[in-house]
Amino acid sequence: MEYLLTYGWALLVVVIVLAALLYLGVFSVGQRTPEVCTFSPGIICTGFRATNDVHGALTMTLTNGLPTDIYLCDLICDQTLTGPPENVDSCAPPGHAKDFLKSGEQKTVHFPDSQPCWSDGGYAYLVGERYVGKLYLLYSEAGDTGHARFKAGDVITTIQP
Repeated sequence: MEYLLTYGWALLVVVIVLAALLYLGVFSVGQRTPEVCTFSPGIICTGFRATNDVHGALTMTLTNGLPTDIYLCDLICDQTLTGPPENVDSCAPPGHAKDFLKSGEQKTVHFPDSQPCWSDGGYAYLVGERYVGKLYLLYSEAGDTGHARFKAGDVITTIQP
């Protein structure tokens, strides 16, 4: 009987310690996942920020690793897309580019009129939620006519106020 009582107390202490660790979030891997922003070759993303305001502003630091200068048309952050958006008009002059990035240049670019990041359930993410999904950077090169080109990327970020 004494044997069971001694080990019963030891087991209770282990359960209390595990409960405290769970409460403190020691086992929550999602909150420790680093923020990541990557694109297919040619575009380097070193920073990304998504907000959940009316316009869903997106801000990112990009380096143009392409051999040509590019005009940035738009940035789309949406889990509902299964591929890049189609039939987006070129934004090369005389189009309406949001910004211009010379070959080899690094710049922080702000897309103030982007839609908020959408989940695969069709709702906009709330402040503090983690977005893990695709980004599509739409761009044009000088002299492009017709539709914009795109670079697909992956992002893990927390939606900011």
